Amino acid sequence: FHHVILDGYSGAMVVRRVAEVYSALVTGAPVVQPDPRPLRDLLDEDLAYRVSDAFLLDQEYWGSRLADRAEPATLADRVSADADGLVRSSAQLGTDEQRRLSESTGRALPTVMLTAVAAYLHRLTGARDLVLGLPVTARAGSVTAGTAGMVSNLLPLRLTVTGEQTCAELARHVLSRTREALRHQRYRYEDIRRDQRLALEDEPLVGPVVNVVPFSYDQGFGGHPMTSHNLAGGLAEDLSITVYDRGEGQGLRIDFDANASLYRGEDLHTHQRGFLRVLEAMADDPAAQVGRIELLDAAERRRVLHEWNDTDRTHPAATWPALFEAQAARTPDAVAAVFEDTALSYA
Repeated sequence: FHHVILDGYSGAMVVRRVAEVYSALVTGAPVVQPDPRPLRDLLDEDLAYRVSDAFLLDQEYWGSRLADRAEPATLADRVSADADGLVRSSAQLGTDEQRRLSESTGRALPTVMLTAVAAYLHRLTGARDLVLGLPVTARAGSVTAGTAGMVSNLLPLRLTVTGEQTCAELARHVLSRTREALRHQRYRYEDIRRDQRLALEDEPLVGPVVNVVPFSYDQGFGGHPMTSHNLAGGLAEDLSITVYDRGEGQGLRIDFDANASLYRGEDLHTHQRGFLRVLEAMADDPAAQVGRIELLDAAERRRVLHEWNDTDRTHPAATWPALFEAQAARTPDAVAAVFEDTALSYA
């Protein structure tokens, strides 16, 4: 299904229903008929919201929160008209690593991931005023909870990050701002863009988008387990980071999907490795300052400090007059000195 029809929450509903029907047909059990709410209910609820006081309060909140915002920070360092589509880098975080990260930080997975992205983005760009993209279900009531359709929204999560903050302090800030934003999650991203007078596609409102997908993937089809594969997450204006929580004992899959006109594949791999090192640092010591997190591994540090600075050259022992005489002998007619409009050769 196209995203204009169903969001990820609805996709999980469809998978569950297909699994139920398939399993019933295989076992010969009666197929239980659902009692779905019509799409009209979603539309009516949205129309009622848009003429409510809650809509005006949400509009006021986002206008105030995004006042005097800076241009969104990005990890991209190029623009190429020769490339289009997506580039992807995927990584797996094992169950032991996930457990250690959770126990050390004491925070839920979305907060941990947002904190790590904010810390990494600050370290590489120096930007203190960050706006990350936060996808949300925007389903708060019984109507939206039980009706398939396109309801999900994108929130601009504005954060303040400094190198002096500890990872734990930054996580508290992220959690506070996230809770605040979620209270206003029904206000549409497209309305926020219009309110901010961002009419063109090349006028970004958010930097990297961080999406934690907690949907269960343990559906069974007639007694057989299901394996889900995400082939593409859709277009990315800049960088989209999706974390799939497969459930107990399955670890995490982390996909970096980026605009190919802004990121090379090798650069994306480098950014993902750096992000994973931030997660490792948070697990090792939540009291570590953001500005002191080590982003380079041993090989990268050796390359930067030694290989790239390996500029030693062997020079013969000679005086400056002797070197000048040798150069004059080799190129007597070459320009040796220039002053205003006058040029003198070695001869």
